[in-house]
Amino acid sequence: MYWAFFSNTDFKVNSVLSGETVESFKIPEGHALVEINLETFNLFLAMIPTTHFMEYNGSIFITKSIPDNPAVIDKTDITANKIDMATISGIINPSLITIEEPNENYTVTDGEFTVAVDTPGYYVINVITIGYLNREFIINAS
Repeated sequence: MYWAFFSNTDFKVNSVLSGETVESFKIPEGHALVEINLETFNLFLAMIPTTHFMEYNGSIFITKSIPDNPAVIDKTDITANKIDMATISGIINPSLITIEEPNENYTVTDGEFTVAVDTPGYYVINVITIGYLNREFIINAS
């Protein structure tokens, strides 16, 4: 009997009796190990790129690409004066907008998000939409 351990970077199969690792490998960057329970005791493991997902059509598993997030930004350089702004549009509703430093979250429900700041610096903005790849924009406010 064996048990399996996996993390974001490693996969190991150990013997229950001895505790020794009988199989191990590194998960390549940009990939994920997917655990699929077909029935109660039938486990299937697959390694797929993190830009894909697996769909079961009743008889086979199909690996499909996660679609790109269609959000776009009009400019990435703005003046830090609370007047000049950058606009992210084409956002699918609803989406979560995160701004790193300061740590802020917003929910967009109208397809658009504007950014205007009064402190110079770089602002990393992520558009997170279920069913789409995350989209990241970096704004330089000077």
